[in-house]
Amino acid sequence: MIKAQKINHHNQERIIIDFPYNQEIATLLRQIPDAKWSRTHKAWHIPYNQQAFSQLKTLFPDMDIVSEQHQPEPEQVPPPKRDSPPAQPEYTSTPLPNAVGVVLEKIETKILVRMPKNDIDVRFILGFKFVRWDKTGRFWIVPDYKDNFQQIQTYFGSRVSQIVEHQPTITPNNATQTHNAAPGEVLIYRHNASRLRVIFGYQPEIVKVIKALPFCKWDTKNKWWTLPYSDKIVGHIRQAAANHNLPVRYTENTDRATDRVPRPSASSIANYRPCPENYLLKIKELRYSQN
Repeated sequence: MIKAQKINHHNQERIIIDFPYNQEIATLLRQIPDAKWSRTHKAWHIPYNQQAFSQLKTLFPDMDIVSEQHQPEPEQVPPPKRDSPPAQPEYTSTPLPNAVGVVLEKIETKILVRMPKNDIDVRFILGFKFVRWDKTGRFWIVPDYKDNFQQIQTYFGSRVSQIVEHQPTITPNNATQTHNAAPGEVLIYRHNASRLRVIFGYQPEIVKVIKALPFCKWDTKNKWWTLPYSDKIVGHIRQAAANHNLPVRYTENTDRATDRVPRPSASSIANYRPCPENYLLKIKELRYSQN
């Protein structure tokens, strides 16, 4: 079905023609002077005047006129107002008879749209930026940006059979929950036999000291510094905190034994076979050879 509707496009009154993809219809529309394709509306539009409208009625006498029950008057376009922004594109959903409903899912910053195949609906979804099709899951992925979800929900209307909002799964971290640094405090937490976690509010001088220590690393996700464990490194951190009158709290993970992975032994490896002596000699020869 071909639908014609009056719109305001770039501060100009136009007639938009909405129809499922059909190359023959598009070829006929090109016969109308000043007929253009709109990337915003994903549809063809023609001038809003008597001549263009009459030619459109001649080409498509059975078209459906939406919100305009009479022929438009000759074009009398008032001067555009610079202060008023152009009207946003309006979409009308097309019901699908005997079709499965549309399912919308919100996962973190994504909107998953599962819908029956329909050319008009596909053109609407492709109107969003950074949209992509998931071949494996058979659904569209739209960024949950600004009012994208509201636009999709309004467009499909009563065709939406289910809306699923997935709550983010937060894995509790014992170190962040039970070992938090108080304001103005430096917490040194030994979470295993070889690594330290240093947690504190932003202190540029202490950060400078930590960066000078070997093998330091900033954990972006958990917002703490990790360093190798040694009495010397702990002493450097304590001294830096004392220079700025900051208290230091040192704690250790009492369950460190449960975090350790035992070293595999020959008896614990299935089908274990010792390395032949001549192989070991050859490896030593290659290692210490001068050539």
